[in-house]
Amino acid sequence: DSAKNVIKRVNAGGVATFAGGGQAGLANGSPLEALFSAPAALAYESRQFGPVVFVADSGNDRVRRIHLSSQTGEATGVDEVAGVFTGVNSVATVDGAPFFVAGSDQSGVWRWDANATVTLPVALPNSSISAVAVDVRGNVYVGDRGRHEIWRRTPAGDIQVIGAASDPSGIAIDEGGNVYVTERASHSILKISESGVSTIVAGLLTSGFQNGNAGEATFNAPE
Repeated sequence: DSAKNVIKRVNAGGVATFAGGGQAGLANGSPLEALFSAPAALAYESRQFGPVVFVADSGNDRVRRIHLSSQTGEATGVDEVAGVFTGVNSVATVDGAPFFVAGSDQSGVWRWDANATVTLPVALPNSSISAVAVDVRGNVYVGDRGRHEIWRRTPAGDIQVIGAASDPSGIAIDEGGNVYVTERASHSILKISESGVSTIVAGLLTSGFQNGNAGEATFNAPE
């Protein structure tokens, strides 16, 4: 909840604050005493670092960690990853893999592993990065809001544009390698197949709030 500077959890019992004291700040410690500033994105990992929830704490230019109990799943404490990530707006990982962090002011995507080694595997000068995602094969996907493009970096280091997107703000990948992108400017959800074919799978290209089948639903600046 970026506006309230807290992390909330939704489960069968409802919605409750999971971490954060409810005011903007930078403080580690117990879950409900820790302070965040405009948290923007989350990623969960359980094998290499965790169980832990990474938080893109955009107002503080930090990546924070909410540590979880392996027995109950409840938050046990909050700390941070070493380093300052200017304009951080996205974090991504899959179980057992390093995590990746991107920001609108960084012109690249940073990789952080369990040994606290930070590298820059994806350098995109003069870009405006708005989203990052990683799949189980180790491919890293980057949404470039400035160029209206989606980039993919393979584990071998090859970087290529896989599709165009109107103001991309979020990326997800399914088990088949299909890439889904929220297009903020066109109020729609774009699918890029593994073969590179782009189709709109939801949204009518106009803002609105309507549920229903994919051909009827409308969105308003999806993130």
